[in-house]
Amino acid sequence: MKKNLPPNRHLIKIAMFIYKAQRKIRNIEFIYDTSEIADLEPPFVIVANHGAHIDTLLLYDVFFEKHSFYILGAANLLSSPLKKQFFKRIGVISKLQCQKDIKAIREAIRVTKNGYPLAVFPSGRLPSAGKGKLVDESFSKFLKILDIPVVSFNIAGSSLIKPKWAKNYRKGIVSVKTSLLYTKSSLEEDSLETIKENVNSTCLRYNDYNRNMILKRTYKGKNKAVGLENILYICPKCKKKYTTFSKDNTINCSCGFSLSINDFGMFCKNNYFRHVEDYFSYIESLVREETKAINYKLESDVHLKLLEKKHGKRKLNGKICLDKSGLRYQGTYLNGKDSFFIPINHLKSLPYTTNKSFEVVVDNKIVNVIPINKRSVVEFSLAAEALARKEEKSGTWSNIHIN
Repeated sequence: MKKNLPPNRHLIKIAMFIYKAQRKIRNIEFIYDTSEIADLEPPFVIVANHGAHIDTLLLYDVFFEKHSFYILGAANLLSSPLKKQFFKRIGVISKLQCQKDIKAIREAIRVTKNGYPLAVFPSGRLPSAGKGKLVDESFSKFLKILDIPVVSFNIAGSSLIKPKWAKNYRKGIVSVKTSLLYTKSSLEEDSLETIKENVNSTCLRYNDYNRNMILKRTYKGKNKAVGLENILYICPKCKKKYTTFSKDNTINCSCGFSLSINDFGMFCKNNYFRHVEDYFSYIESLVREETKAINYKLESDVHLKLLEKKHGKRKLNGKICLDKSGLRYQGTYLNGKDSFFIPINHLKSLPYTTNKSFEVVVDNKIVNVIPINKRSVVEFSLAAEALARKEEKSGTWSNIHIN
């Protein structure tokens, strides 16, 4: 078996120095409880929930002093030759987000066979509103294939420090609780169903907003609502789409609707919602109802942007249509093609960047789809997920086959 070079610790130290300086400036406090795994020797796999980009840095805070380790990370991190070299040298294994990626799975197996710890974020993407995304039994199969101890890395509060939709960081506390979820022998003994439930219950079944209703930690900052309109795009009062807007700590609508966010990340007293996740769940329910229509479809003129720089600055423009069968694109594309189609069972989880683009994979290429109304990326993501759930029972990690 080919040996892996250890991640470059000098590069990691430089990155950690910069990160710790930024953390101090932003007044972010981290609390760790790692007593249960203090004497654990590699290889092992670290299963972490993922509320914000700072979660990766938390892993280094806990494990870097004792261990060099690899991380299974999103392929879009490697969007330029410089980024590709940097992330590869610090131990990031590129994986297509929310897609079956056999090459990445094989590499993950190889590094653990070579004795290194491996960290994974099985949810596959950041939550829109602080609520974890669960895994199915296909992730249990992945853990069975690795055949090493499993560590739970439970992060509380990171999605309140820097929500996916937010422009600014908040000042506050992020806590981490680690535990030994499985030894090698107990992993072999448990069923796929039991492993799935244990992973979900100890790490992934969380809601940072509900949790903070109990913890009552403060997350202070300016402009706490700015950017919120990009995920909360339906007004609960007038029911219109894309009429919400934000200012300072308040989300508003042209009809007069208004909600303000306090220092606990909750909405101030109102007759609608307790917090952002409540409001977002309301929108999810509306989209699910819309997609039940027999002739439901969601269309937009779009611009495509490919991750690979070799395609240059070619303008790829066209139209997309999402319906119960999948996502169709018609317009200019590569290699003489003028269209592509992605079946709905490949769209169960559609990664997106708020007010920018959503991501699909076409012929193993990452394609960023930029609608004319950039705020609509959330609607496309929610609609795709709702339609896919009707057709597909397997999850992000489904159908893993290793030869």
